[in-house]
Amino acid sequence: MPTLTDLEQLSEVDGVAHYILVRRDSHVMLHNLDDPATYASTIVMTGVNMEKIQALSITGRCQFYQFILSSGQNLSIFPLGNYFLGIFHTSGTENQTVIDNVSELLNKIITQGKNHSGIPA
Repeated sequence: MPTLTDLEQLSEVDGVAHYILVRRDSHVMLHNLDDPATYASTIVMTGVNMEKIQALSITGRCQFYQFILSSGQNLSIFPLGNYFLGIFHTSGTENQTVIDNVSELLNKIITQGKNHSGIPA
């Protein structure tokens, strides 16, 4: 399981404007936003509801959920166990580029097999 320190690398990922890691109870664990509370419950609610939709369908497990905010900014949500990671895309960056870059970092962190306790509950 990635640590909070590992996830701080998200700020260096091409195409990531901002990020927020939220526990299922809407507690913000990590972010680089000015006002994370504005987004925390929306990210959890979206993630939980998408999981419910997924459970009713034959689509299998989704690796991320993506939508456009009323501001026009793209937001992708990645389920990470008991957490949801919200990624706000940099304007003008191709969505697939952001998804690929974030997925690559997450896979790298997860497969490194670090010997640490991971993100606190």
